[in-house]
Amino acid sequence: SLCSAVLMLVSSNNAALSKIADVLSTGDIHDSRAILDFCQTNKAEIAIVLSPKALVDGVVDLLQSAGVRVLAPSKRVAELDNDRSLIRKALSHGRASAAADFASFTSSEGLENFLDSMQGNYAIKPLVKSSGKPVKVAGSDCSSKAECMECCKELLAQGQAVVVEKLQEGQEFSILTFSDGQSYLHAPPVQVYTRCYVNDSGPLVSGVGCVGGEDLSLPFLEPRDLEDAKRQNEEVFKSIKEITGEAYRGPLCVTYTAGVNAVHGIDLQVNFGLFESLAMLSRAKFDVVGLLASVLEGKLSSFKGEFESAAVVMKSIFPFGFPLNTQQDVSVDVSQLQDNSSLLLDNVREENGKLLAVGTSAAVLVGTGPSIASAEKVCEAAVRKIPGSVFHRPDIGTASSIAARTESQRKLRRIKIGVVGSTRGSSLQPILYAIHDGRLNAEISVVVSNVASSYILQRARVNNIKAVHIPGKGRQREEFDRDVTAALRAEQVDIVMLIGFMRIVSGEFCREWHGKLLNVHPSLLPKHANLMDIAVHQSVLDAGDTETGCTVHQVVEEVDGGDAVVQMSVPVLPSDTAETLKSKVQALEGESLIRAAEMFYRDRKLPGAEKEDCKKQKVAGGDKMAN
Repeated sequence: SLCSAVLMLVSSNNAALSKIADVLSTGDIHDSRAILDFCQTNKAEIAIVLSPKALVDGVVDLLQSAGVRVLAPSKRVAELDNDRSLIRKALSHGRASAAADFASFTSSEGLENFLDSMQGNYAIKPLVKSSGKPVKVAGSDCSSKAECMECCKELLAQGQAVVVEKLQEGQEFSILTFSDGQSYLHAPPVQVYTRCYVNDSGPLVSGVGCVGGEDLSLPFLEPRDLEDAKRQNEEVFKSIKEITGEAYRGPLCVTYTAGVNAVHGIDLQVNFGLFESLAMLSRAKFDVVGLLASVLEGKLSSFKGEFESAAVVMKSIFPFGFPLNTQQDVSVDVSQLQDNSSLLLDNVREENGKLLAVGTSAAVLVGTGPSIASAEKVCEAAVRKIPGSVFHRPDIGTASSIAARTESQRKLRRIKIGVVGSTRGSSLQPILYAIHDGRLNAEISVVVSNVASSYILQRARVNNIKAVHIPGKGRQREEFDRDVTAALRAEQVDIVMLIGFMRIVSGEFCREWHGKLLNVHPSLLPKHANLMDIAVHQSVLDAGDTETGCTVHQVVEEVDGGDAVVQMSVPVLPSDTAETLKSKVQALEGESLIRAAEMFYRDRKLPGAEKEDCKKQKVAGGDKMAN
């Protein structure tokens, strides 16, 4: 290690820290002058300060003026980190749309109306993070709007400004990033458990444990989520400079929710996050002091920061009564632990050879392994060897917990497809297989047909999909289409696919499903438009085309005139007939519809959806998607 000595200033004698520190002194860790005196007395070269109060008071500026290098936010940056309205500004990267989901109040004026606009989906927070006041979530911590209003009024009466923030759907995760002002090093993401009791119940606290995946990700995240979060972390560093006028160099931890098709920053810590930092340390292949020095010296671009592809599970131990009525001086007996390398003692003191818990978490147990399951077993086995009046969450990182979170995220992102057809529905089957195999996170919510005996309805029934027959014979097109729309709306479908549908839809139907209504045509549109079935393939042969294929396109009032979404192609051979071409092209149609669904899953929109009038779009080349 590059570190010659570890020097620590703590508020009370800590048995755990005394074992790893070369110098351990007790004092006021919130007093800037006491911190400076400690650093000068012990000739500290690099200081890490964690006290929010000391940071807001300007301890970093004081230390730097005395020649001590500091890896912590300056006074201005610390003030941002302590103000939730400024945090939101930094996380929104200047996007005005974020303002509708967030408001701060210094009085009750307008408060109730804003709560109503959130429709019960919000959290109540003190504006100042270091106030010590808890965050309350509507429905979990406050059972009614009246209770939420009372909570807000209590904060206001205490002189606290109140923040009301819309809750974002999706699984939460955090990423710790280091920056020297030019380059960035991202630690692997972790998910921190923030409810005290099993099954995510009980009071909301800063954290009771965490999980990190073996592939340096998390089971419920997609690669795009991780890349988006890393990019946003880098943007936050830039936002901090824009807001404060100062470039921040050091660690920054952002918590996100993985939304329907994007990640959303919901909290920010301009410093080390506890669990995020411990997870990084447990998997780092590098010397951490070397990392800190690289950040301070502006040499992060040349630092080799690699991580072990191992899973990590952490579980905290708390005295009974935490956090509402925490018992003091609870014995923490770690004598049964054979390998203390997995044990990190927290708020404990030593008295007569015994460890006593003096506040919040008494210990953190760390388990690592080739998978989350193996890491959880290691961690849980260690936790169970600490008896006494303490508790932990045994469900952190368990298979059932991880499965529930993963399925919750998949359900949030799952797209609902409605299918309308008249014939066999052969192209529906590959979509069903893609869903069954886990390739496509979607469900076929309903299949509608104008032919009662159609195979497509039978295909739906055998796959336990709602099958709806709507007679069309002798009816006005608009009347029939309204009934089809009603069946689709009843299942709240996201997109509609016409698969072997032998009717021309009305303009009203096209407008109703504008941008979300797809058909597959057996040619490379705009070639051979306005033809059907075998006539299309004969036209390809008559034109002497060297390739043909299919086009998934937006359905608009002009037949075959909507934007191309996906095209796939096959060569036309000298031996081909109209019948062989039909067979070759049909084999592509299911895959092309799958790709269109994947595109909608990724972007929640399709080419042409934002146009007033979908126009023809030629997609050159072969097997590709239109962008």
